[in-house]
Amino acid sequence: MVVLVRLVAEIKGCEPDEAKERGALKFIAIRFFALGPYVRDLFGGGRHRPGLFVADAAETKLCAWLSVSTFVGLLAFAASARPGSTRSPAS
Repeated sequence: MVVLVRLVAEIKGCEPDEAKERGALKFIAIRFFALGPYVRDLFGGGRHRPGLFVADAAETKLCAWLSVSTFVGLLAFAASARPGSTRSPAS
């Protein structure tokens, strides 16, 4: 919601209300800290479950590779759309 409000303000060409944004971010942070113990109890009750750690590590590794491939694609697109280039990226 914070990002949406900021985006709408920038589209309209006005400055977002920083005080309201800070308040919303503090509210979100408090909610995360309040939900932390509940989630911990829900997913294992403090006991370590190695299968979950292995799955999480695999997901993190996949996410990293997807991020790298996206970044390389963006760099390639930016390189093909340099100012002064005679061809457009769409052609």
